[in-house]
Amino acid sequence: MLKSPKLFFSIAGLLSLAPFLMVGWWYLLGQPNPTLQKGRLVQETVLFNIPQSDPPKWIIGQVVKNQCQDDCMGKMYLLDRIRLVMGKNQNRVDVALLSESPIGIENYTNITDPNLKNISNVIGDDDLVIIDPQHKLVMSYSKDVDPRNITADLKKLLKFSRLG
Repeated sequence: MLKSPKLFFSIAGLLSLAPFLMVGWWYLLGQPNPTLQKGRLVQETVLFNIPQSDPPKWIIGQVVKNQCQDDCMGKMYLLDRIRLVMGKNQNRVDVALLSESPIGIENYTNITDPNLKNISNVIGDDDLVIIDPQHKLVMSYSKDVDPRNITADLKKLLKFSRLG
């Protein structure tokens, strides 16, 4: 009879320590931060010369220096798939090609801005960008980014935004 209460209390004691052990483990090893963005948040104010759309839309785009070759077309297709993943918010997003001079490409908006070369310290050639409905550059990504990172950031931006 003495062994039964000792066994019960020792098991109960170990079970009551489990939550504290989990918290300590998370504290020591770190936990993923769900509010952390995946791309580079642009601190400087960079405005693009974009015609106003009705209703205003968020833009995910690719920066192109000269021509849009096969790899560029693949990225544009990928950005269009990201737009479709937005579900009910896909009408709030547009896919665009950003360049200094006009590039004739079908199915995608071509945004030409001669000042694109002046912001090379903020975004690089072939970068992928997110632009808000007020035409401000919000985030940029390197050309070899995982598309899920852009999707996660864009979903958060659309969720908390009252614009577009």
